[in-house]
Amino acid sequence: MQTEDPHWLDEAYASPVTSADTGLVFRNNYLARLTSAVLLVLFDRRGRFLDTAGATAFSPA
Repeated sequence: MQTEDPHWLDEAYASPVTSADTGLVFRNNYLARLTSAVLLVLFDRRGRFLDTAGATAFSPA
């Protein structure tokens, strides 16, 4: 199979967050609460855990 060069890659990956993503803060808060609940149910309550997901957090677009 032959295709043209992906000239759009730089633009597509320039910013992982767009101003149109209005659910960013909601999703981050929801997933943080969900992760905490899973850790409390499945692991030792006194355990220490580190999130290494490498998310963009709330950086501007």
